[in-house]
Amino acid sequence: MNLLTIPLTLHVLTPVHIGCGQQLMKKEYVLDLDKNCVYVLDTKKFLPWLVKRGLDDAYFTFVTSEEKDLYEWLRGNDKKEEWRKLVLYTVERVYGDKDIRVIRRQKSNLSQIAGQAANNQSDKFLPINLMMKDPYGSPYIPGSSLKGAIRTALLNQIIQDDAEDASMQEVVDLCNQLRETLSNPTMDNKKIENLAKQMQSIEQACLHKLKLNLVADDSDALRSIMRGISISDSKPLNACTLTLCRKIDYDVGGKNPSYIHLLRECLKPGTDVRFTMTLDMDILKDTKIDRIYIEKAIKNFYILQNREVVKKFRGFEFAAEDKRCVLYLGGGCGFHSKTLLLQLLGDKVTPGTARLLQFLYKRGGHNKGESVSPHRLKCTYCGERVLMGKCEVRFGG
Repeated sequence: MNLLTIPLTLHVLTPVHIGCGQQLMKKEYVLDLDKNCVYVLDTKKFLPWLVKRGLDDAYFTFVTSEEKDLYEWLRGNDKKEEWRKLVLYTVERVYGDKDIRVIRRQKSNLSQIAGQAANNQSDKFLPINLMMKDPYGSPYIPGSSLKGAIRTALLNQIIQDDAEDASMQEVVDLCNQLRETLSNPTMDNKKIENLAKQMQSIEQACLHKLKLNLVADDSDALRSIMRGISISDSKPLNACTLTLCRKIDYDVGGKNPSYIHLLRECLKPGTDVRFTMTLDMDILKDTKIDRIYIEKAIKNFYILQNREVVKKFRGFEFAAEDKRCVLYLGGGCGFHSKTLLLQLLGDKVTPGTARLLQFLYKRGGHNKGESVSPHRLKCTYCGERVLMGKCEVRFGG
């Protein structure tokens, strides 16, 4: 086999969240306002500890009440603070002037940091969506998450290349059919179903190019050139690389932020996440895909998203000038980071996307005639207002 192994590093530029599907509710974590952090307890040790200390009934009463948070309850029932030995890991919280802060005590020495962030969130805690972790509790990024993001970038690049190649008329025709579907002023379930089939056909035309005698059906994933790209799970990271970030949506003018009632465990900016990418050149030999083409696809897709979407929001006007090899990865990266519509619809992307989203999310106000769609930019606060999930991709050792 002709395998090319390439070290790959993601350098985290803005907070990255890869969710595991689990969530901590307000009485399942310890919020220490004085130390500006959250303690996550080892439940396998915490519950037996409660029984041993004879606190199980008191804890049940606490869980069914709305009077105290877990930190205050522990302070009142464990004067020696033995509970600190049960902490699985600690996560710092990110605070700013109009930030995620939940203030229970105005006398807190952190109140000056948070400014007016308390507003109507006083006395409330936010649920925390947890980061993906391995069986030992170490955060990591699955190789499938990174490969999925690279796949979307490659598809966008292949569509762009094929549109300029007269021999790839099949892809051009499929793209024209999809544009016609989304140009229709009315949408219904049948059109959405047809749209999904058109998208699938485009992906198959772009990727299912392997010639296999044992596979007659062109739609079979065994024909996909993505079989030639393997990406390992990342090396495990230390819990100290985690932080908590609030989900915040902004309008085009950079005003009217929507502070979503949710926190995410995220990798901190500055974290380096290491993978191994393997290219099977026997599979890829009849394609244009190699390390250089992958890097080109990532750069061009990043530039496309910034030019057509991000720079239209106030405060991000210069985003299109960034030419680095960067991926938007994980939760909160926005609709277009996971679709092909920017490439497929061209100058019709805003009305086409708005039409689709208005049908799918009727209360979202996507038909207001904004200059960009979606009309809200998904951000967080990390010392400043930033986009979620920006990672610089570095190939080599």
